[in-house]
Amino acid sequence: LGEGGMGSVFIVTFEDTVLVLKSVVCGSVIEANEALKEASVLKELSHPGIVTYTDVFPRDEGHNGLISVCTVMEYCSRGDLAQQLERIQGGAG
Repeated sequence: LGEGGMGSVFIVTFEDTVLVLKSVVCGSVIEANEALKEASVLKELSHPGIVTYTDVFPRDEGHNGLISVCTVMEYCSRGDLAQQLERIQGGAG
């Protein structure tokens, strides 16, 4: 789906379900642990207005001692929040 300075986002399929895998590179083990804690809290949330996180795990990048925190979440086929706001605001004017 995309790539930036902090990591990458991919569409994946697991057991016939389309999901999103987000991988964020962390600069230290402390940063990775904080990101894992934050994602674990998000995984516990359940609300129709919040994207569902289904899994979170660390990944050793294998070079320079970098660690990525990977989150697996539901795929939002209608786009992200910015796209939704653009549609709403575009329709209001």
